[in-house]
Amino acid sequence: MDKELLEQFRMLAEGMAQMEERLLDKMATKEELRAAESRIKIYIENAVTDKIRALFDGYQSALENQALLKVSHQTIARELDEVKARLAALESRIA
Repeated sequence: MDKELLEQFRMLAEGMAQMEERLLDKMATKEELRAAESRIKIYIENAVTDKIRALFDGYQSALENQALLKVSHQTIARELDEVKARLAALESRIA
């Protein structure tokens, strides 16, 4: 009976050792995941954030240029109306 009990203790110790190995593997996997997460965060911060800022700046610049073009268009349209009115007045004098 002592041999059976000793064998059971040996098997229990082996099982505990295997369980310890699996736990250590899982802990290592968690550390690897944390390291990968840190690398992803750094990549996003360095690459993606800068690109988003650049896109936003370009969008703002496009809006500002659009506003300037609108003002220029209004000015040209007003000046064209004035030229048409002057031309009409000149034509009425000639006729």
